[in-house]
Amino acid sequence: MTINEITKLVEPMMDAYGERYRQITSSHINIIESISTHLSHGQGKQLRPLLTFLTARCMGIGDAPAQCHTLYSVVVAIEMLHNSTLIHDDVVDESDTRRGIATVNSRWGNKVAVLYGDYMLAMVMKTINELGNSSISSIINHTVLSMCQGELLQQQCCNHYDTEPQTCLTIIEDKTACFMAACCQIGALCATHDQAAIDRAQRFGLYLGMAFQLQDDMRDFLPTAATGKPQGNDVREHKATLPIIYAMQDKEIGQELSSMMNRADFSNSDIEAIATLVRGSNGWLRCRELLDDYLSQAHNLLKQMPQNIYSQGLANILLYLKENQE
Repeated sequence: MTINEITKLVEPMMDAYGERYRQITSSHINIIESISTHLSHGQGKQLRPLLTFLTARCMGIGDAPAQCHTLYSVVVAIEMLHNSTLIHDDVVDESDTRRGIATVNSRWGNKVAVLYGDYMLAMVMKTINELGNSSISSIINHTVLSMCQGELLQQQCCNHYDTEPQTCLTIIEDKTACFMAACCQIGALCATHDQAAIDRAQRFGLYLGMAFQLQDDMRDFLPTAATGKPQGNDVREHKATLPIIYAMQDKEIGQELSSMMNRADFSNSDIEAIATLVRGSNGWLRCRELLDDYLSQAHNLLKQMPQNIYSQGLANILLYLKENQE
């Protein structure tokens, strides 16, 4: 099961949203248009739009123009918000590439990247405000605040490998899970007035997001050949992620790992040695168990949602995460 196969369930909606996205992000200012065109060549899985559409369809949204207008506009805002955070992340992390293409900061410089990220965020607010829906505005505002808090908390914890595991989970929730929860919540909100159903969708997205980010944190310790991403990016940036925190608590390897992690810089052999220690620790098993628990909680909530091909699509996203554990 692949994300592309799941996307086919809502392919017409994804196509319509894509056209709306191009319309909203187009500009008469050449540099904005150039960056937008450049970024269109490096689209990722577009998991957040997919989650929103699948949830809306699961909850019974039809093809009425009024309903779909709101849904398409808010999904465009969701993807613009996601892209603005990635652009700012690339500046902070000094990244040269993302999704196989040059980052905005590496091609246009940090100043332009920050300004373009700000521009995208302003476009998010403009798009949401034009909808005139206070509930959606509140969800987006809460999401932006949570994501900023999560990023700042992660920066605060850099190099602090005695960080409490609960703090790591708070970072995961604020940085990633709250956004996916918002996608499912908004998808449900566009389809139904049943508050209990909307709340279930929100919690489903939260648990899915917790599993998604925890898996991403774990994949940092896997070989590049297995993930397609450079191994040890988080380690090089001294991020105190849960796999490291749990591994540090392993009595057999904790002291050795602590000594290695306290280095200012890491060679490729250092990264491989650290990754091997982490993967062989009891902490790695604890992370696996926690990831499986989040997937299980998400699956239990999904059982309480309407059962149709779209809820099966959501179930397949959980299966995709399950199958891609290493």
